[in-house]
Amino acid sequence: MKVSVIVTHYKTPEVLDKCLMSLIVATKSTSSEVFVSDSETDQALLEPLIKKYAAFKFLAHRRNVGYGRLVNDCLKRATGEYILIINADMTVPELALQEWLAYMDNNPAVGVSGPKLVNLDGTLQYSCFRFYTLLTILARRTRFGRTAYGRRLLARFLMFDYERRVAKEVDWLMGSAILIRRAALKKVGGMDPRFFMYFEDVDWCRRCWLAGYKVVFNPKIELTHHHMKASDTRGGVKDIFTNRLTRVHVASALKYFLKYLGQAMPVR
Repeated sequence: MKVSVIVTHYKTPEVLDKCLMSLIVATKSTSSEVFVSDSETDQALLEPLIKKYAAFKFLAHRRNVGYGRLVNDCLKRATGEYILIINADMTVPELALQEWLAYMDNNPAVGVSGPKLVNLDGTLQYSCFRFYTLLTILARRTRFGRTAYGRRLLARFLMFDYERRVAKEVDWLMGSAILIRRAALKKVGGMDPRFFMYFEDVDWCRRCWLAGYKVVFNPKIELTHHHMKASDTRGGVKDIFTNRLTRVHVASALKYFLKYLGQAMPVR
């Protein structure tokens, strides 16, 4: 099996349908298997898709188990040489997967790679980053980010200095679309279950670097992302009390910093 595709989904069946339809085309020339990992499953909503995409494997979870668990449950079943993980709000162009796999075949030192993500209107979504610092979190979540120093921190974090025309080694990639090599997966293991949502991708990429594998952003591979930043309101410290996803993000950040407390950054 060349590639196992894992699609994570939560209560957006219309969006999932578009994603799976794109995968029918994208995987037709590749030895593949497709898993749909569904959180807090509504069987009535999911059943039509199970029938429509009978060749795909659907994993239902009665509770909202979190992103890492959705991925890990499929990783236990996946048999591919590579594992592609995408959110249900992603569409994969016809030739993108073949080009992506060819890139990984030709670059064995790369453990994880990510594509360029664009909105429906073709504008860029930032999906490769430098590692977080505590000040980065503060800049993203409070009005500190509107100060001159805060803006410089965010520009560095979002890699504004990178034109995204050629492939580049990066600290970490957004987990909404990442391709991992099985050899790397064997070394680093699955996603850390301590992260319910957010920072699983930061942690996974960091572990890949620590295991001796490169993490690379490849802008020549382009996917469309129907993305909504539910946690990105940045209205100040009060968001911690009023926005549940902001609280989840901050909680995951604290877990991440505690996990790596006192440890040096990976050598690149």
